[in-house]
Amino acid sequence: YSINDNPGVPEAIKPILPGAALTVKLFANLGAGNHTLTLTADADNAVTEIDETNNGKTLSFSTIAPDLMVKSITWSPEKFAAGENVTITVEVENQGRTRAANTRVELRLGGASLGYAEIEEVVVGTPVKRNFIWTAVPGIHEINGIIDVDGLVLESNEANNTTITTLSLEVPVLSKKPTKISTAGAPDKGFLESSWWLILLAAAVLGGAAFYLALKAVRKS
Repeated sequence: YSINDNPGVPEAIKPILPGAALTVKLFANLGAGNHTLTLTADADNAVTEIDETNNGKTLSFSTIAPDLMVKSITWSPEKFAAGENVTITVEVENQGRTRAANTRVELRLGGASLGYAEIEEVVVGTPVKRNFIWTAVPGIHEINGIIDVDGLVLESNEANNTTITTLSLEVPVLSKKPTKISTAGAPDKGFLESSWWLILLAAAVLGGAAFYLALKAVRKS
């Protein structure tokens, strides 16, 4: 026989009469999780049989063990400003077949650890929550919650101990109001440019009048 593809010590059995059955007990030190047991009768082909194709049997089973996972990561308040303290809550669940004791959960933000929280016990079907405090910084941050970070709990599934989510705080953009330039008191260039012909006409009239008055004065003298 073999367990998880690891060969066991062959067991010798007594002769079996036609139509009879024999029980063989096997002992193995197994860890938590899924296992596969493969059995082979007449492994050395020492017995001549009518059918040599039905000597093997494979059985899959799982040992009783907890299965810890990070169910959710939430924060409060949902909306916050830079520099404000935010409470991040990690919810841990045990979806295995027996309780888990003496473990701890870690929270990482942007790759940096925000600390650890001890958990004395996680009963199947009863989630446990732990809180962490973070001072808000603008940007997009990856939050990583890890249960049984030290690997002290033997679980049926060790691959689901981490949950990742994203938290973001936009950087405020300062808008500049357009500067309004006052034109009060400035000369109206448009009027001067559009009325140049009126100015020339007035100058001509005034010049003609002056010439007439000068000529009249000469004649009288």
